[in-house]
Formats: sequence, C-alpha cells, structure tokens
Amino acid sequence: MRHNIILVFLFSITLLAFASAPAPALGQEAPSVSARANAPGWITVYWEHSGADVYWFEIERQDPPYRADSVVLLARSYNRTDSLTDKNLKADTTYKYRVCAVYADSRTCQYWLSVRTLPPPPPSSGGSSGGTSSPPKHQLRTPNLTATTNSPVAITLHWGHRLERPVHIGKCSTLSGRSGHL
Repeated sequence: MRHNIILVFLFSITLLAFASAPAPALGQEAPSVSARANAPGWITVYWEHSGADVYWFEIERQDPPYRADSVVLLARSYNRTDSLTDKNLKADTTYKYRVCAVYADSRTCQYWLSVRTLPPPPPSSGGSSGGTSSPPKHQLRTPNLTATTNSPVAITLHWGHRLERPVHIGKCSTLSGRSGHL
C-alpha cells in the first residue's frame, strides 16, 4: 500500500511538471492602431504601444487591389505613440493601413485597417444657368495695410479703404472704418 502511495505521488508530480501550461513566450505586442480620413486625399494613422523591446515602428499602406505587391512602407518611427498623415491619395478611395512593431529578430503587426478618403467637393455651379457667372455684387479690393506701434504691447493697424460695417478680426479691442488697435 505504501508503495502505491509513493507511485501515485511521483506520478502526480511528474504530471504536474509536464502537463502544466508552458510559460508564455515573451510577448511581442502589436501596436494599437486607428485611422481617419481628414480630406479628399488625406488619411491620418495613429498608433500607441508600450515600447517594450521595440527597435522601431513601420507604417504600411496597401493600395487597391490589395495584393502583397501593393504594400508601401510609408515611414519608420521610433516613437511609441505617434501619428502619420498620408497625403496625395485618390479621393473617395479605400486604403488599408497597419503599423508593425519591429523587434530584434521579428516584427508584430496589427491587422489591416480599412479607411476611405473623403469624396471630392461638389463642383461649383457658377451662380447662374447657362454656364456664365454673374459679376460679384460688391467690388472686392485689397486694402493698403500698415502697422505702427507706440509701445511694446500695442499695434495699430491702418487700412486704406472705408468699411461699410465693423469687422472683428483676432483680438482687436477697438475697430473703426480706417484703423484698429490690437
């Protein structure tokens, strides 16, 4: 009986030693990534990462038709939290982005994230039918602008045409038809 108890004990220890789950390998986390379209031809990609053991980050774009040969390396960054604005893209087009953390002998990438650029603005109608535009209601002129200062904390702007109504720009404290004080 004592012999059986010892065998069960040794078997249990052996089972625990070999059957326990191995310790996870040092994790190589993928960056957390988001993206948004800013304009008809611009997309900004944002990423965040703990930075642990990372040499750098690679920001990649995949162009339509989304094949392996359509992947473009946009940039390399050494910042664990950053953003990149991708410009000169086609309007109203879907692009895919990912950010990869590059480690000593491998890299870990986030899944591809699809983002569509904004559509182009609608064409101008020209103001009337028939393709001809009517002249503006008011003649536009560029005023002559001069600035003078009498103290280190004040600037006086003078312009050379009369204003029909007050205009408030910046932090003007007073404004009249021909001058304003900042």
